[in-house]
Amino acid sequence: VVFLQGLCLQLGIQPTPETSIDSLNDQITTELSTRGTALLLIDNFDEDRDPILAAVKTWLQSMPHLHVLITCRARTQLPQERVIELTGLSPEAGAALFLERAQMLRSGFSPDAAEQQTIQELVDTLDGMPLAIEMAAGRIRLMSPEQLLIRLGQSYTFLEGSAPGSTARHTGVIAMMTSSWEALSDEERTFLMGCTVFGGGFSMAAAEAILETPPPTKSGP
Repeated sequence: VVFLQGLCLQLGIQPTPETSIDSLNDQITTELSTRGTALLLIDNFDEDRDPILAAVKTWLQSMPHLHVLITCRARTQLPQERVIELTGLSPEAGAALFLERAQMLRSGFSPDAAEQQTIQELVDTLDGMPLAIEMAAGRIRLMSPEQLLIRLGQSYTFLEGSAPGSTARHTGVIAMMTSSWEALSDEERTFLMGCTVFGGGFSMAAAEAILETPPPTKSGP
């Protein structure tokens, strides 16, 4: 409901607290249908997923000119869905992000050649995850890149923090992983724990051979 009310306001519609979900959906559909070709961006789709998904399904069916870009951790399973899997940043892009965030907090920070190499190693250690890179850069006033890299070798728990408007799973790396873990079923958790025997990535065939059972069939990312 919060998402639909917020979208109404963005479209110039003034809903009341008593407005029902169906009424909100109808008003949004009417307004979007008058706008021609449009792109709707929905970030953090994992929150309040079911009512939003139902609304998106209705919009796509009634408005072929509407395109919806959704960021989420699990597929929507909509017929129109096209999946684009996001990977970590490249070492160069990750280092650039680290430097940008670090300079916002430490004016004049200009890493020398050795520190630049350390920052790239740090990015590689964090698998290029933007959130983790930003969290690490946020410690630059207290620690050097080398100290950050050493701390990462010991624990990720210091990469925690908060920002205005951030959701619980965006307050740190551990919080993000915990949120993903809690979204799994018991069967999926058991299967994933069994896959910790692999040192890196693994194929479905390798997982089945080790665990002697097919993986859970629920559709995921």
